[in-house]
Amino acid sequence: LDRLKAEGIAFELKMTRPDLKDNKTGGEALIDIGRYPKHPDVRSLVYFVHDPEGYITNPKGLIADIERDYGALRAKVIIVGPFS
Repeated sequence: LDRLKAEGIAFELKMTRPDLKDNKTGGEALIDIGRYPKHPDVRSLVYFVHDPEGYITNPKGLIADIERDYGALRAKVIIVGPFS
């Protein structure tokens, strides 16, 4: 963990469920990402979505919506599911 802090990397983890699919996952991600500019030590955020049941129907779209630079913060999205 010290190494992650030294590199300025943080992780957010989500697991999909019947009431947490594409739109809601994306919305929650944007809310979560919005909190990180308050953390001056975080420069990169890895947003990991575990989707074992395949609730994310458009993973490429979700990644395109979330993955970008937010000022000094860079967000990277990884979705792992049955389509992986």
